[in-house]
Amino acid sequence: MKVSILGLIILFFGIQSTFGQSNIYKIDLKTDGIILGTGIGASLLGHVLLGNADPSTPQSIAGLNIKDLNFLDRSSALNNSSSAIAISDIILYTSAILPFGSYLTKGCRNDKFAIGFMAFETFLITNGITNIIKAQAGRHRPFNYNPEVGLDDKLSGSSRLSFLSGHASFSAAMSFFTAKIIIDTNPDMKKKYLVWIPSAIIPATISYLRVKGGRHFPTDVISGYILGATVGYLIPALHKREDVKIDFSYNRVGLRYEF
Repeated sequence: MKVSILGLIILFFGIQSTFGQSNIYKIDLKTDGIILGTGIGASLLGHVLLGNADPSTPQSIAGLNIKDLNFLDRSSALNNSSSAIAISDIILYTSAILPFGSYLTKGCRNDKFAIGFMAFETFLITNGITNIIKAQAGRHRPFNYNPEVGLDDKLSGSSRLSFLSGHASFSAAMSFFTAKIIIDTNPDMKKKYLVWIPSAIIPATISYLRVKGGRHFPTDVISGYILGATVGYLIPALHKREDVKIDFSYNRVGLRYEF
C-alpha cells in the first residue's frame, strides 16, 4: 500500500482542520497531543521496521509447505487473480476520500475541520500499527506457496508482509470513521443501518478481493478489518463532546447544552 499518497491526501485536509470551531467534537491539546504523537511515533517506527524487515529468500520460500497452514488459510493459498488485486487497489484509494464525502451531509459540513483532523489521526494510528505488525510478523504472502508464481515475484520486497492486511485495515478505518461521524452529526437519523451496512461492506469487499488475488490469507484480512474498524470508531468517540446536542432543521441550527 502506497501510504505516502494516501497520507498526502489526508494531510491536506488535516492541516485545514486546525482552523474552525467544532460543534460536537472537541479538539484539544491534551487528547490530540497524545493521539497525534502516538500516531506519528507509530508511523515512523513502522517505517523503520519495514525497512529492516527480513526479505524472502529462495531458501525460506523452498521451506514453505501448504500443509503447515491452518485449515482456513490453506483453502486460499493457491489463489492468484490479478483483476481482484487491481479492483482492490481502486477501492482502497477511493476509501481514502470517504470521510470528506461525508461533507455532503449538513451535519458533517458544520464539523468539517474537526473531521479532517480526526481523519488524519485515524490514518496515522492505523498506518503505524499495521506496519509495525507487518514487520514483526514477517509472514509470507499466499502467492509464495503457489508453484505457478515465478520466483522473482516471490522475492519481491513485500512478499513477507502478509500479516496483517493494510488494505483491510485502512479501508475499514476510513469506512467506520465515516459512518461514526455521520451518525454522530445526525443524531435524529432513524435508519442508521443504511450508514453502517455500507461501511461494513466496503472493507469486507476489499478483504475478499485481497484473498482472491493471493495477496493475503483470510486471517490477515480479518485481523486488518478488526484493527481498522476499531480505530475508525474510537477516534471520533474519543473526541465527541458530551455536553452538546445539535439539531439541524431547515435553515436553523440550534445548540442545546446539557450538564
